[in-house]
Amino acid sequence: MQVADTAYVIGNGPSLKGFDLKRIDARYALGMNAAYRFWREINWYPKHYCCLDDQMIETHHAQINALYEDGLVGDFFLHGKFFEFHPDKIGNPAFLSFDQVSTHWHSRRGARMGLAFQEHPAFRTSDTGR
Repeated sequence: MQVADTAYVIGNGPSLKGFDLKRIDARYALGMNAAYRFWREINWYPKHYCCLDDQMIETHHAQINALYEDGLVGDFFLHGKFFEFHPDKIGNPAFLSFDQVSTHWHSRRGARMGLAFQEHPAFRTSDTGR
């Protein structure tokens, strides 16, 4: 497997205006938040999507779910609130929540929602008090 030497994290907002997303390899791109509205206009979608804002999840969960249902985005890293609206996605390997990789949030919210904890080195903490 060949690994890309460049990964892209794509935000949203005025900075995207005039930027040609089609020139980057979507396989190595992570898009965020409501940028999907722009992707729809240009018919380009990243492979990975992230939204950790609980308020945005509350108002955009249907559109985020449609990115998956329509086969436009492959992997999702989301605030756990998403699963309150779409419990059918719990256990789906395309969906990962911060509530699954953070011991703090898993103990406060993720376990109650039925999310399996997934240890990941990127989310380890040296603070053993949490």
